[in-house]
Amino acid sequence: GWYYFDLSPTGRVVVTTDAGSGVTDDNNRYLSHLVDPDAADTKAAVTEAVWDEPVSGHTTPGTFGEAVDAAPAAADIADAVWDELLAGHTTAGTFGEALTFQLSTTLFWRLLSTTYSGSPARPTSLIVAAYATKADADADINRLYTQTVTQTFDATGQLVTSSKTRI
Repeated sequence: GWYYFDLSPTGRVVVTTDAGSGVTDDNNRYLSHLVDPDAADTKAAVTEAVWDEPVSGHTTPGTFGEAVDAAPAAADIADAVWDELLAGHTTAGTFGEALTFQLSTTLFWRLLSTTYSGSPARPTSLIVAAYATKADADADINRLYTQTVTQTFDATGQLVTSSKTRI
């Protein structure tokens, strides 16, 4: 059949069809209305209709609704992250690369200076250097980095705080 459209400036659309009979009459007439999509009430109505729609009606396999409805729990995400093999995260400049370096590197340390205070005397400030090899540490060459360590102790000599800063 054929469809015929009559548009009016009021936004009303009349659609008629001959339904294969070649006759258009009131039995084959459908009314519709054009709506301004930028109208505030229309935007609000559409937004409300979409976001207030029950998820249960949108669970067809392969759809966005199914994905939202089947979102993983926070515990599942944490397990996936923390149980991930480190070998897959070694791209230069990433946290994975830094962690791999730290776990696979044996560092050799050299104490460069120490400040003691209190009674009994406790080390309250230290400067230490890290080296890749014992030979480098012994010769004090090829430092990887240097850091300060600052510590505080209570009246009984127990360590209270300790912090380190790379310099």
